[in-house]
Amino acid sequence: PGAEYYTVVAETEQGLMTSCNSTDTYCPLYDMKCGQMYNITVTANNHVCQGVSTSTKEGLITTGEKIQKHSFSKERTMFTNVACQENHGTVSWEASWGAVGYVAHLAGRNGHSLSCYTSDTFCTVEGLHCGVIYHTSVIAVGETLNSSNSDVSFSTRESSCFVSQSKVELYVATATYSMGVAEQCNSTGSTCQFADLHCGETYEFSVAAYNDMCYSEVSSTVEIQTGMRATSLTMEDGRSKSCWSDSEHCGMPNIYCGQNYTVTVVASNKKCDSDPSEPDTLLPCIPTDVYVTVDCSTNDAVVSWTTSDPAFSYKVTAESTLGHMSLCETSDLNWLQCGQIYNVITVASNEHGADLSLSLSLRAVPCVPQQVEARVVCQSGAVAVSWEPSKGASSYTAVAQGSGGYESVCNSNQTTCLFSDLMCGHNYTITVSGLDDACSSAESDAVDIIPCKPTSVKASLRCSSNAAAVTWEPASGALSYFAVGVTADGVHLSECNSTMTYCDLGGLQCGQTYSVSVFALDESCSSVESDSASVRTGTDSLDTTFTRLILTRVGNTPL
Repeated sequence: PGAEYYTVVAETEQGLMTSCNSTDTYCPLYDMKCGQMYNITVTANNHVCQGVSTSTKEGLITTGEKIQKHSFSKERTMFTNVACQENHGTVSWEASWGAVGYVAHLAGRNGHSLSCYTSDTFCTVEGLHCGVIYHTSVIAVGETLNSSNSDVSFSTRESSCFVSQSKVELYVATATYSMGVAEQCNSTGSTCQFADLHCGETYEFSVAAYNDMCYSEVSSTVEIQTGMRATSLTMEDGRSKSCWSDSEHCGMPNIYCGQNYTVTVVASNKKCDSDPSEPDTLLPCIPTDVYVTVDCSTNDAVVSWTTSDPAFSYKVTAESTLGHMSLCETSDLNWLQCGQIYNVITVASNEHGADLSLSLSLRAVPCVPQQVEARVVCQSGAVAVSWEPSKGASSYTAVAQGSGGYESVCNSNQTTCLFSDLMCGHNYTITVSGLDDACSSAESDAVDIIPCKPTSVKASLRCSSNAAAVTWEPASGALSYFAVGVTADGVHLSECNSTMTYCDLGGLQCGQTYSVSVFALDESCSSVESDSASVRTGTDSLDTTFTRLILTRVGNTPL
């Protein structure tokens, strides 16, 4: 009561302000910013108390914000996306200050329209018509006010439907064959060309239409079979041969390797033929008359063959049964391993390919026999030699080489050999070689052979001591000697040892005849028995070499 007019002030926390005066109980507020929260104050005035608030009422109001739209070249605040195969569309936007909800409206040029309400920043509409252009707009809903429509609506194309019905920007044709591999070509018109299809295949072709937003369903398929492959061969004299195939190769009999042929391939079917391929020539002939020679001293091999036209290079491969491999681009095979058997193949090559020779067997040099040992058989004076088996050897040869040039050879297909003809008292070098059909290997071991027997044995009786002095000539190879005297009945025996060429046999029995022999000894063996000498002892302890008879003359009786 008493109020003549009213003043309304709206102010935000940031200081934005607008006001209005009215003699009624309402007045409009202009220039309010969207998306802001305003505090509302109403003051009653009269002519007495002008400008003095007689009644104040505060209120709160939130304004709606208009949905902004920018050009396509910049960041947009509203987007439209179409699920082409399901005829669905999704509209999205950036959030608006003060909005509590949104209404999106899609209006089609054919009169069809759809709308959706959401509190999110997107919504989805269903039932879009095929091939129709829709204009889209969004309104932000505030608590008390709504925004205007978005500034500029833009169009969205929904699914392009079938090819014949759509507003097409691009066609994509797809070709699929039995291997499952697909090839494609693109066109803005009504034709499309496929290149490099496989010959002799059945292809299924289909087409789909695209615009800037969607693509159509795939059309029904059309089946086409590509041509078969025909190969033509022309010889130097002008004669020609041909063969047909539904694969990527065909056989042509009675063609000679290494000749100058021109080969072309044409793909054809029941309707047309392709252009001929680039001409090609045939492979070289296989190398013939392959021969392998082994160098026994180096264990290398030399491979030879008859050249094949038109080969530009050759390569030799040797692989053993144990997996060792040797390669060369010349005729020499190096670093072969002893005792192994190799399969040798020669490859002739030119720019069109390669051809192999027949496999040839190569046997490397036998390995050296290991752990060679020599042992003297003392009773007989023979020498037994043994060794470990050698890889690649089918037999063995042992050679005893004496220091004086004497040599003895023993052959064996076992791992032992016996020398029975070596001369006593000599040093020998024993060499064992493993043999195959072509080569041998060697490893040596030195052994000392038994000493020779002593010679010129003599025995004489020492009367004073009843002993026999024995002497002899030196024996070759002897380190010491052993002398023995024995009676004929074997009951009485006397022995002596010496490193010299004499010794005494003591303790001889009276009245006995002794046979005296001497043996030569080395580190491991003794020689055979020397020729014997004999000595006879006296009958008692007196000197029995002679008896002195003393006669006494009695009277004048003559003796």
